[in-house]
Amino acid sequence: MNELSEPTNLLKTFKHVLTSGPPEDTYKVYRELYQLGDAVIPALEEKLLAYQWENIKYGMEMTILSGFLSLANDINEERAREVGEKIREKGCNEIVEVRIKSILDFSLDDFEVYSANGVDIYQSKNLKHETRIKPALTRWLSFVPEEDIKKIARLYLIPKDESYAGTYMPILCNIMVVWDMFLSYYNPLSYFLLLRIESTLYHEIGHHAHRHTFGQDPEQEKEADRYAAEMLKKTHPILNIVVKTLKFAFGKRKAGKKIK
Repeated sequence: MNELSEPTNLLKTFKHVLTSGPPEDTYKVYRELYQLGDAVIPALEEKLLAYQWENIKYGMEMTILSGFLSLANDINEERAREVGEKIREKGCNEIVEVRIKSILDFSLDDFEVYSANGVDIYQSKNLKHETRIKPALTRWLSFVPEEDIKKIARLYLIPKDESYAGTYMPILCNIMVVWDMFLSYYNPLSYFLLLRIESTLYHEIGHHAHRHTFGQDPEQEKEADRYAAEMLKKTHPILNIVVKTLKFAFGKRKAGKKIK
């Protein structure tokens, strides 16, 4: 397969799995295309401009628009904006325009990018207390075995979201953690908020370390919870002793009541 035909053939496969394939196949092909980089953009542009977007509002074509343009935006934001503008110039309806805008509004310019213990961090510039985040994150990741964080592609830190505290995207190997820190770091209760964020981070890393697949599988969630619990024992040994002591004390108390 030559360099010109590879993106075109992969895009045919991507189009098929976008509309009828399972998520696993979709993200596998997505990753292959992403790794080809800018070489994919001309073929993406050609395919997107082949549609009559002024006549399309819903259905399979909108799924293809979302998948193809999101891929272009992940590879090269400037070129993706050019493709979006060409679609507008050719003609598109209001629904397509809204979809294009929502995709192209995501920009790495909105993130501070740095590395912590070999993991690429994408920290939202909208986060408060941003100077406190990097030291905390670096410390937490320093306790994680190297093999467990190997091949994490990106770790996103974003402001509070109502729907979730963290996510793991298999195959793409992206982690997203909500930095829900609404108290001052000088407030004693901030310790428990940080503990919750830290636990979420380890939970999502647990999914990655155990190579979990898509979906809310109860066994996978339990395994990720156990991973987070073991990590917190390392990072908070005193807290671990306190919890064990309380469990022992209350266990003895309950046992005493049973005897009576």
